[in-house]
Amino acid sequence: MTTVELPEWGDAFLPDVSLSEDDQRLAQTLHGVEIREMRDGLYIKASSWIGVVRFEAFVLRIRPKLINIDIMRMLLIAGGLDRLKRYRAKRDYELRDTNMSLFDLVALLLADTCTIIARDGLLHGYIVEEDDLPVVRGRLRFTDQIRRRYGQVNRLECRYDDHHANVIENRILHTALALCRRYVQHPIVRNRIQRLLDTFSAVSQPLEQNWQAVRADMTYNRLNARYKEAHALAWIILAGLNAKDVLAAGNFRGFAFLLDMNPLFEKFVEVLVRHVLRHEPIEIQAQLTATGHIWDAERNQAYKRLRPDLLLTTASNLSLVIDAKYKRYDAKKLHEGDIYQTFLYTYAFRNAEAITLPSALILYPADLSSTSVTRLHVRDNRGVVQARLHAFGIDIPPLLDDLVHGTEQVSSTVRDTIRQLLH
Repeated sequence: MTTVELPEWGDAFLPDVSLSEDDQRLAQTLHGVEIREMRDGLYIKASSWIGVVRFEAFVLRIRPKLINIDIMRMLLIAGGLDRLKRYRAKRDYELRDTNMSLFDLVALLLADTCTIIARDGLLHGYIVEEDDLPVVRGRLRFTDQIRRRYGQVNRLECRYDDHHANVIENRILHTALALCRRYVQHPIVRNRIQRLLDTFSAVSQPLEQNWQAVRADMTYNRLNARYKEAHALAWIILAGLNAKDVLAAGNFRGFAFLLDMNPLFEKFVEVLVRHVLRHEPIEIQAQLTATGHIWDAERNQAYKRLRPDLLLTTASNLSLVIDAKYKRYDAKKLHEGDIYQTFLYTYAFRNAEAITLPSALILYPADLSSTSVTRLHVRDNRGVVQARLHAFGIDIPPLLDDLVHGTEQVSSTVRDTIRQLLH
């Protein structure tokens, strides 16, 4: 089967290629990939989403700028998968297998987290069950007994609490493992997934309800906190597959696993900034939603919300907005929309009484060889600088090394840039 490889943000034209009905349905579900059928072929445009899509006629691979092992390290660091980082310390050789797809690598991490959980023992809980039994167990359901079995005494309608492992925590992992078993291609990973699926399927059922509703309602406590990391990877798999009835029989053979690098990079930048400023008296607020800056004067209500990625505030009430942009700004100029948005953040969150210029910082991924700083100023009609914006490219692999080992060999440059803008 033909494989089409695209870099992120790249595009391609495939002459004399068309999509079947099943492939058209699959293409309509894809996020971050534009697939347009032309009269003489197929046009494909990628964005920040990376991964693989298998059509009947070809396989589409969208390659990130980073290698797979660095993507996995970002997932471990940005996702706060601390237990998995310790477990995987001696197992990184598996992640260096260049024949593994991105989906297989995520499935491998899920297998690691499920192995830890199975080793420590699966969670059990009391579940309310309703069944017809030969003897009374729990409480007799009188209404159902009269309605369904009037005059019968050989079967009794009962409601009781049963202690077993078919709890929602295990069912989430059961569902994710079942999906991995269907789509994983690497033989070693597939064998590990199969063994784990046998363990979970022996004590639990897959999810029947919408997984997004389950994630929204999911809470963690001291009993199930050890499941949080495995669930984080399960959500990545379910979201990447755009899982909707994917376990249903008769589903067509098309497959797509796409990972959006935008939120991953935003979370990575947050972890990085917290790391370099951990000894500084600076308050860091992530994804702060502010409603009072853009106001509808006629209706006397908020018109638009502002939500910068990071808002830094010093003890002297100086502010700095940091926005993470997963774009190729090492090879092109800043987009006008990003400039306008960031300067708006700068103005909205400034300290009007401060002497220091209102400032903002855009961080974007860049190669070490192309790392540079773009310095922009907003001037009034007299030419006086009123605000400043710095855009700084960061080389992700060495920063990952700093975060993994707790050092600042490279990340100190980010700290120095932040200090400069706060003074």
